[in-house]
Amino acid sequence: MAELQLPLCWRPRCGYRREGRPMYERDEPPKKKCDVHVFKETDVSSQRRGGEHASWVTSPPPETDGPLQKRSEMEGVCVLYLKDRFDSCEVVPIRFNEIAAADKNLTQRERRSLQVGSHNVALISVLRDRVMPNMIYVIGTVHLIWQRTECQLWQMHHVLREMEQLKQKYEKIPTGGKDEPALVSLVLAGDFNSDAGSPPIRYALSGTPPPGSDVMNYWKLPEEENSSGCEEAGSPPLSPSDTTSEAAGVRHIGSKRRRYRITDTVGHSISFTDSYATYREQHPWHVSTVNPSSNGEGGVLDHILVEEKHVVCTSVMRLSGRTELPTKEYPSDHYPVGVIILPRSSLK
Repeated sequence: MAELQLPLCWRPRCGYRREGRPMYERDEPPKKKCDVHVFKETDVSSQRRGGEHASWVTSPPPETDGPLQKRSEMEGVCVLYLKDRFDSCEVVPIRFNEIAAADKNLTQRERRSLQVGSHNVALISVLRDRVMPNMIYVIGTVHLIWQRTECQLWQMHHVLREMEQLKQKYEKIPTGGKDEPALVSLVLAGDFNSDAGSPPIRYALSGTPPPGSDVMNYWKLPEEENSSGCEEAGSPPLSPSDTTSEAAGVRHIGSKRRRYRITDTVGHSISFTDSYATYREQHPWHVSTVNPSSNGEGGVLDHILVEEKHVVCTSVMRLSGRTELPTKEYPSDHYPVGVIILPRSSLK
């Protein structure tokens, strides 16, 4: 049986001690070595070990000798894969600073908000399975900006658009051999700086920004405009929060109330599944160890999203019960997360 194992492991931020990592265990531990890893904020130079034939889809590490050099442009994301299992078809770096600089629709304030000195990148790697040549994986890893919802949604739009285009491209490419159609699967993982119920995650899960989310000005389309004392005919009265919150899709301009809807041009045909949320549904008794926070929600800012049309998540990394980070022993504010996915055809 051809088996693809894709644990996605996040390490502490550079400079933190390895011995400070939380202990974890994995359900159904795999017997084989993992074939693909996706890392967030990892020191590439510390990962090289003799005897491991992994190819790196990332920028080269800076030299360690001599004066301290500027951080690598793509520092913060990388994808590792086994050369004897996968062929690298394409590598797509996404530099959010450059995209923001070229986006003429942004206001000056919005453009400044999107400019970050480092770790403002995403990386997409397209891998073809040598064992099952018709299986192609579009693997993206991201590092989204901190806090600002409209900036995170803007970044997510560009990542989803690129992955959507790559999927459409490789679905049309002949796989050779048995004339089998290409089965393109998507994996999106990394530091989203957002909890599981946030607008950026909901955007990736549905392909559409949640209605009423804070978005860039040019994403907003006027829906209706009434005087402050009037309601739209036939519509229920708005709650106080609806009439005052821009996040609810309402803005006050003078004596008038203006509602907006989000343009359809930022919608996408792809939609992901939250691997940990799926696991919680199947194994509710493991909630406290799968996502160490109240009621199994929130507290974890790194996520693994999978488009499950051609693959299925069979296991996730179980974390310790530690609920508050960082600590003296573990100075990172990120929990390591990981999943194992298999082609659906291998389970038949």
